Amino acid sequence: MKLMKINFTGSDLESIPEKERIIFVKITNVFNEFNILQKIILISIPKAIDFIENKGRLVQLQFFNKILVGKLYECWLMVKRDFIDEELLKTYETILSEKSKDCLQNLMIYFGFEDSEIMRTIRNKYAFHYDRDTTIRQIQNIPSNLRLEMFIAEEYVNCLFSFSEGLIIYDIFEQIDPLNLEEAAKKFIQISIDLTEWFQTFFQGFITIIGKKYFSKRIEIIEVDDPPNLENLEFPYFIKRPN
Repeated sequence: MKLMKINFTGSDLESIPEKERIIFVKITNVFNEFNILQKIILISIPKAIDFIENKGRLVQLQFFNKILVGKLYECWLMVKRDFIDEELLKTYETILSEKSKDCLQNLMIYFGFEDSEIMRTIRNKYAFHYDRDTTIRQIQNIPSNLRLEMFIAEEYVNCLFSFSEGLIIYDIFEQIDPLNLEEAAKKFIQISIDLTEWFQTFFQGFITIIGKKYFSKRIEIIEVDDPPNLENLEFPYFIKRPN
């Protein structure tokens, strides 16, 4: 795998105008976070033979997707505050690639309508905070005959409380589409996929412009030897500690 390595100094960074410099540092950090979370989500998809292991992996998958959704909402607030409200959009809309502009437009449309309400709710009540009233409501809505499960292990790292994550996810799905929970589950994942792609495409366009303008003479090509195939990677829930 070939990578383009760009070398620069603090002085080079300082040469970028302040508004662009701030958003450049922020979005490159967010780009890393999105990449990490996407990879973990992909390798957390349940595909084990063992039924209990799959339950654990599903809890992992939903946890990381909640965090990603929360990050996506925070990312939009950052883009609006530090790019759009700072009037950088006027400067860059004529030089961004058409693909980058289209993705930014998609983000502006999405977050300009009520669809973003679910993003804000997940961020505030599920991803980054433990909302008391939400938990009370979840408990009150549990049918008396609903079977709940939790699994206790000798080692804390292998305990699994699938019932509590199930209550949270059910609550999120009901807010997305109360009439069709199966469709809500698909939408929950698709929201993350679409928004992440739009953000990263817009970011890549902006990063490319900054790179060419301020760092173009500091480029070298390096290689990463034989990275693993994504299809061969798994993220197990239950693990053995070394003796």
